[in-house]
Amino acid sequence: MPADTPSLLGLGLKYCIKKPRPTNNLDTTIEQFKTDIRRTYFFKANNIEEVPGSYIPCLYIKGDWEPPEANKRIEQCITNFESELRRCQSACNKPTLSNLTPRHWKLIEELKYNDDHIIIKADKNLGGSILDRSVYTSKGISEHLGDTNMYKHLTKRQANGANNKLQYK
Repeated sequence: MPADTPSLLGLGLKYCIKKPRPTNNLDTTIEQFKTDIRRTYFFKANNIEEVPGSYIPCLYIKGDWEPPEANKRIEQCITNFESELRRCQSACNKPTLSNLTPRHWKLIEELKYNDDHIIIKADKNLGGSILDRSVYTSKGISEHLGDTNMYKHLTKRQANGANNKLQYK
């Protein structure tokens, strides 16, 4: 288990992590906005309207098709909106410091892709705990699935029969 795990888990499950920088991607948002405006303009300008009960896939399914630019007035409005949005974002989205140490961030990245350990909520609101995944799996099987008051043990033949019934249905 990595060295800083107790200090990270000691922060508790309700600890709000503050990322060190803004996480929104304005370029992607603006490109999607432009495409949506141009698509709407294209269908309106070409009198392609939805008839009740009909389905026009181009209106709903985004594929490789890029709509052509709209008229000059609309394109100018899009450009003005984009520049004002970027100005507002630069004024409001100042990079902030994280409330976690760099060692904690490194540990989070390690644990995120770690298949050997699992972080779970401990009993009686004692915070988080880390377990080997094999221990977690065996305890889950023995304590939960092994409960004969809740689950009935089936033979292999009974299980296959029940499975075949479900497939038939």
